[in-house]
Amino acid sequence: MNSQRTQDRLYLYAIVAGGQPLAEPLAGLADAPVTLLPYQQIAAVVSQVDVDQVRPEPEQLLRHEQLVEALMAQRSTLPVRFGTVLSSAKRVREALAERYAAYLADLQRLAGQVEIGLRVVWDVAAARQGQPAPPSPEEPFGSGGPGASYMLIRAREAAAERFLKEQAQTLATWCQQRLGPLASDMVTRVLATDGLPVSAAFLAPRGGEAALLAEAAQMQRENPKLAFVCTGPWPPYHFVERRAESEEGGREA
Repeated sequence: MNSQRTQDRLYLYAIVAGGQPLAEPLAGLADAPVTLLPYQQIAAVVSQVDVDQVRPEPEQLLRHEQLVEALMAQRSTLPVRFGTVLSSAKRVREALAERYAAYLADLQRLAGQVEIGLRVVWDVAAARQGQPAPPSPEEPFGSGGPGASYMLIRAREAAAERFLKEQAQTLATWCQQRLGPLASDMVTRVLATDGLPVSAAFLAPRGGEAALLAEAAQMQRENPKLAFVCTGPWPPYHFVERRAESEEGGREA
């Protein structure tokens, strides 16, 4: 860390359209007043912060999220991930200038949009039931010795992983086919863990997410052995193309 006092840093919450004043005063981390740093047709939403006091604790995470949601109610907003700290107002404006075209395009594309999260959970043992049984050697420690036995075990493990991933991919494709037409955009992750075959984020117009949630509920009724867990609406974190750079070890936004 350089010689600049850590409490003089600026915490970045979001990038918003327009430089007009906030509709109402907002308090950021540690109740610091929130201000706008405008650059052409966009602005950074910041507050002063002591970077040593920024921690991913529930109270701070909630304050960050509440502030971003309050901004979204006022104007088009690009959410910035928790923990992004820049060294000065000059550095913030430089970051805006460096990626101005991308930020402006994202603000136009995401105006009035919210994010709906989906996690599909399954019983791993049940998901493996359809797996073909791998061949077993008649003599596990026969002429091949322990090395051959070890390779056979590894081959079985790899086959089991491939089968599980194929099952998860089929489920992900089905989710995309059912929910994709109801969303403006989507991102999907397959088999993040053995028990989580599908995790996805869907972009939907604010107020139009009800159809997507209703379809997910119908999919749950059709597949009672799976759990369809929807969350949101959230700020569209997964759909921001470019992110501001953090200087003090904070997460990239």
